[in-house]
Amino acid sequence: MKLKEFKNEIQIKVQEFFNGKELTIAGAKYNEEKKAIVLSVVITKDLTKYDDPKTTNLFEKFTCTIPNSKEEDLPKYRLSQKIKFAKIDKATIWGQYSNNLSMVASVLPVNE
Repeated sequence: MKLKEFKNEIQIKVQEFFNGKELTIAGAKYNEEKKAIVLSVVITKDLTKYDDPKTTNLFEKFTCTIPNSKEEDLPKYRLSQKIKFAKIDKATIWGQYSNNLSMVASVLPVNE
């Protein structure tokens, strides 16, 4: 049985979800259709305490579209650069098991 409009009722606390996680750029490209830079981001550290101690999101990937970005801004987003979110505009969970994440957000580099 499929529940209609169920996905619209799910709320995720995105900013809280990323607490205790280190985010690293795994790739960056300019998307002509979106007219924005799209980052492939990987979780490279996960210190979150989950209910099941075997659970981790370490090395999971998701995409992040940078709003109002231009192709000439691409060099700002380097491979292996650590980032954090400055502002999250939208987060979408998707996929057959709702285990994929796509975001629209502004990011900042993390000074190591």
